[in-house]
Amino acid sequence: MTLSARWNESKGVRTVKLSESRANKKDFIHPLKLNMQMLVDEFVDRNFEPVFCHHQRDKMKLETCMVYFGQKDLRENVLYICPAAVLKGKPVASQDICLVVYGESEREIREIPNPILFFQNADPAILMNEINDIFHRYHEFEMRLYEALYNGGLSALSNVALSFFKNPMQVHDEKFILLSRPQYVSGMTEVDYDEKTGISSFKLDLINTLKYDKDYIKTLSARGAHFWIKPYLTPYRVMYVNLFDRNNRYRGRVILNEINSIFHPSHFQMLEYFAEFVLRAVTATSRREKDKTYVSFEMLLKHCLKGSWPSREMALKAISLYNWQEEDTYLCVKILIPNNNREINSEDILVISLMLLYKQCKVFVDNNYIWLVENLSAEKMTLETFQKKMREFSKEGAYHCGQSAVFHDFFRMTQGFQQASMALKFSRKYQPDVLYTPFSDIVNRYLMSRIREDISVETICHEKLLFLQEYDAKKGTDHFHTLRVYLENERNLTLVSSLLHVHRSTLQYRIEKLEELTELPLDDAELRFYLLCCFRLLDEVREAGTAGPSSPR
Repeated sequence: MTLSARWNESKGVRTVKLSESRANKKDFIHPLKLNMQMLVDEFVDRNFEPVFCHHQRDKMKLETCMVYFGQKDLRENVLYICPAAVLKGKPVASQDICLVVYGESEREIREIPNPILFFQNADPAILMNEINDIFHRYHEFEMRLYEALYNGGLSALSNVALSFFKNPMQVHDEKFILLSRPQYVSGMTEVDYDEKTGISSFKLDLINTLKYDKDYIKTLSARGAHFWIKPYLTPYRVMYVNLFDRNNRYRGRVILNEINSIFHPSHFQMLEYFAEFVLRAVTATSRREKDKTYVSFEMLLKHCLKGSWPSREMALKAISLYNWQEEDTYLCVKILIPNNNREINSEDILVISLMLLYKQCKVFVDNNYIWLVENLSAEKMTLETFQKKMREFSKEGAYHCGQSAVFHDFFRMTQGFQQASMALKFSRKYQPDVLYTPFSDIVNRYLMSRIREDISVETICHEKLLFLQEYDAKKGTDHFHTLRVYLENERNLTLVSSLLHVHRSTLQYRIEKLEELTELPLDDAELRFYLLCCFRLLDEVREAGTAGPSSPR
């Protein structure tokens, strides 16, 4: 199933539509459609106060949102938004049409039999934006479920559930073997590894306790999503749904733990929908069903990290699922996981924290590092805002981070990863007290440090600069600094005299004296570039605390 965005030209309104492109797949999971209760719960989470009228007619059938202005041709899969006055003047003929209505008093629409969400004195533009955002949130959830199912299995599905339900999920099979684990919950991520079978299992006292509870066993035949609560077993409620295969055989259970946010009525339907993906993952054979033309986003990024790209077509297909474009604005960040924090649980915390901080980012773990790829275009965020948030994140957790330069071509991702690595490596070696390091801040010093590692400063540095340093030390003059400021400011006499706090004529005399002492033809652009590089190289030697430039290496 895919989502497409289009504009209602007559009203200038952007609408989001869910389409059923997966319908031709064999044994496909039914496309996700929304109902009014889902919209109610989302609006409540966003601090709105809608009134839901005639909820008994609510069905999961909504695919898009449009404006109602009195037209006769209406579709049941469309959610229509309109002011109460228009609806009163031009009532809807079919009672199955769903409406979002705004006005001064809900009494205006109480007698209308349609399923209605009423908002008092609401801004229609804000309502439309929120509705489109809700459709997009559910679409992204569905896309990530397919990606996790075909490429990541239960562990990936568990991560997707966490990001959507904001509560950890776990699955046990018919033998009460825990197949997936909750995320970032203290004490719940201990892992046992069986070297003979190569199977990892997760310890969790809750499951081991429940399997001996008679009341819990009675619920194993229940259909649909239900609550389970026993205060003496667990301090929180759980929502569960049983898994039954095509032969009506019980295959296990999905449990959603209510820890971080409350359950909404719509979570019953969404957990049942989610369980369809879990069932497919649980019942898959060793030769797991897979779309051979599909590459998961995380695997794509790991290919980029290693410089082994899949085909261009596959890469574009993967990013298109998230509405990313090839020419969007990207950057990469490499984050070092502290030594005392390298546990499964801790990695989850960091990954989830970053996903909450940047809604459009993609995060993955590789060799004790966390990698973040940010699409500034999709995030609608400036580089300055991104860096401000990232600096606060790194400071709060004392995480060392290296950031790439901004690039505008997705297929430069490998170079972005390399730049982030360079920034982090340089910072850790030469400025360990700096936590957050953009590549643009260190690129010149990085180049100089690489040169200095292979070539002694005396070998590469212009002899006249070394001569000026010695001359200034003996005579008490300042020719070395004067030449540097003069070159760095493109020989602008007015600007340089201001920076050095001397009269223009005095500066002119100094420059003439410099040229007489050094016999350097400063009109030569190549020479000026070479001299500026030498100044940077000498800085690198000084800041690294090594021997002076005239000493043997």
